Amino acid sequence: SCSDMIASIVNILSTWPIPEGSEGIYLASGTTETCTAQGFFNELGNLATPMYNASLCVYYVLVIRDGWKEDQIRTRAEPWMHLIPMTVAFTIAILGIPFTLYNNSGWMCWIASYPGKCSRDTCTRGNHYEIFRWVHYTVVWTAILIVTVGMYSIYRKV
Repeated sequence: SCSDMIASIVNILSTWPIPEGSEGIYLASGTTETCTAQGFFNELGNLATPMYNASLCVYYVLVIRDGWKEDQIRTRAEPWMHLIPMTVAFTIAILGIPFTLYNNSGWMCWIASYPGKCSRDTCTRGNHYEIFRWVHYTVVWTAILIVTVGMYSIYRKV
């Protein structure tokens, strides 16, 4: 899927977009702007992918367990299967920009404070990074739970 490709490209770039001169980061040759761009696409791809996997699982549940026909899927479920992952992923990824959350997180740019390990009083960027990481992992683990419950319900049916 497109979100998988976005996440993969972000991972291939690795440390390159991290601002040049970042201490202890091999091949860091970017700027704050390239780091922000990588962080945005990292968040977008890595949130949309598990949510699309959950949507695919819901599709399987509706077809295999509940016997829905293609017309029912197309009109009643498929719009939500795209709207929810894209809305949630884009909203959270976009919110990271005004909150200056996308910074060097070690091996790539993601949700992090700057400078690293700063306190709220000493951070120049990413003051609320802990909240956004919690939101990120809540979305991901919710998608994992949906897939687990969905697959179990199919297993029980067949």
